[in-house]
Amino acid sequence: MSGTTRRFPKIRKLAWKTFYGLMAWRFGLPEWSFMNYGYDNPVEGLALPARDEKNRYFIQLYAQALGQAGSVAGQDVLEVGCGRGGGSEWVARTQGVKSMTGIDLAGSAVRLCRARHHAANLTFVQGDAEKLPFPDASFDVVLNVESCHHYPSLTTFFREVARVLRPGGRFCVAVYGNQSSLRRFRQSPANTELKVVQFSDITPYVVNALKASDGMKMALIRRHAPWYLTPIMEFFAGVEGSGIHRGFAEGRLTYVTSLLRKPAAICQAHRSSETVAI
Repeated sequence: MSGTTRRFPKIRKLAWKTFYGLMAWRFGLPEWSFMNYGYDNPVEGLALPARDEKNRYFIQLYAQALGQAGSVAGQDVLEVGCGRGGGSEWVARTQGVKSMTGIDLAGSAVRLCRARHHAANLTFVQGDAEKLPFPDASFDVVLNVESCHHYPSLTTFFREVARVLRPGGRFCVAVYGNQSSLRRFRQSPANTELKVVQFSDITPYVVNALKASDGMKMALIRRHAPWYLTPIMEFFAGVEGSGIHRGFAEGRLTYVTSLLRKPAAICQAHRSSETVAI
């Protein structure tokens, strides 16, 4: 393996950290709190208060991904890759959680989250998904929305998730990619404690959301992005006609949600009874 190849994961991580940091620094728009492609299944309309209606499709993706875990009321939840913080804030405000922690690699994104979102049960931390700055068994649920496909090592990330989850804890993921990258995603838990419980293709509902939110996103881009950033912003936002949108529409990209679980602990008393010699 060449030196360049060995350095590539670090370079890729730095590139994404720089990009998302730039997005937070350059576009500190109050109306932009979510960074996902959304979810729109007509038979699963989510009841939302008026304040959340403008972010309906993005919130519905969080609801769909997190809903795989069942009720999270009274539990400690971690979102890895919290971006602009809208998803973490929605979970903290509406899901009855004991605590909601959002972590992101980009310092400017974390500062934006702290400045914008305030709740007694909500905390934002800067940190690396492959080296989470939390003690073992700190959380009941870990959430990751459109983030882990950027990480250099999914296996390292999954091991960290398993480490910070309590026994029986759930890991909820929303991720997209081509068939090769999704195959790697499905193989990554093999050498960890995590077991895949559910794996669902939601691509049609993501395409619905991209279409429904296209006008809003194009208006924001035209209003706030300089001409030289417009093409990358259109690609990043998945507007109609962009490479991302065509990838989903033409079947080259697939969007999935997945639920993984850490096994529950073996009862200590039972374990002791098996190992004590008579």
